Amino acid sequence: VGWPSLSAGGCALAPGWFAGGVLVGPLAAAYLIGRGGPTGRGRWWAWLVPPLGTAAFLAVNLYMAGDRILHTGHYGGRTAVQAFAPLTGGWNAVRAMVDCSAVGAVGAPAVATPVWVTVPAAVGLAAGLGWWWRRAADRRLVAVGVGFAFASYWLIHAARAGWEYDRLVTWSRYALFPQFGLAVAVGGGWGGGAGTPFTRRQAWAVAVLVAVLTVLHTPRGVVGSPPDIPGQADALRQIDAVDEQCRAHRVSAADAAAALPAEGIPGSSYNRWRYLRGSADPQERTAAERADLPRLLLP
Repeated sequence: VGWPSLSAGGCALAPGWFAGGVLVGPLAAAYLIGRGGPTGRGRWWAWLVPPLGTAAFLAVNLYMAGDRILHTGHYGGRTAVQAFAPLTGGWNAVRAMVDCSAVGAVGAPAVATPVWVTVPAAVGLAAGLGWWWRRAADRRLVAVGVGFAFASYWLIHAARAGWEYDRLVTWSRYALFPQFGLAVAVGGGWGGGAGTPFTRRQAWAVAVLVAVLTVLHTPRGVVGSPPDIPGQADALRQIDAVDEQCRAHRVSAADAAAALPAEGIPGSSYNRWRYLRGSADPQERTAAERADLPRLLLP
């Protein structure tokens, strides 16, 4: 397997872990434009390879699940495209850069700062990043890292524009890709460039930074870790067992969820049967047969 295959394959797999992975291909292309390929400048087309992986993922994903993606229930009858609000997403991305990537980075997560704090803090953050870019060993890597952080927040908050920002800012998973982007930006601005070792002073600075951040975040990680919820694991195992019966008896997830008595999951307000996948080849059933499903499916 050559380098182009690995690059395209990695970019195709990235969105499978989290939807923001669709940014990996285009941003990798932005980094490669004008730099040639792995065997010389003649490979002018090298930058095209990463977005081809992203395009392959989108083609397969939209073909297999496009209708479900566009008509997800939490959009209130609108499609995902209709609910997408780029301006609201842009403003909330600025807020998230301050609240999650700046304030959160020093140990104060899930804080929605007021506008009178957000605006000057955003200006200060932009100035700091601009200074870091100007002195960076690899300016393009810094730009790509910051772009990844901001674009990740923008996609999330534009797609979730109908939800309260104060609610979304508490969801730490939405800060994961932006945190990676900022790590790339910091790494691109440190050292003397690719393949150049740190000076002793730079190495000490990195060690001190890591130590300080560890001290700041370790208590937060310990205190913030959710406790075990009695009965939750048993409920999840029951969902798996019922799903197995759905596949064995060719029962759709919709039929199973409608027939089974509603039952929550400890620690959640949702009906556990909403998480059923059901059979990929369900059998049509009469009303009497659907009424008999609880006996058939419940262990």
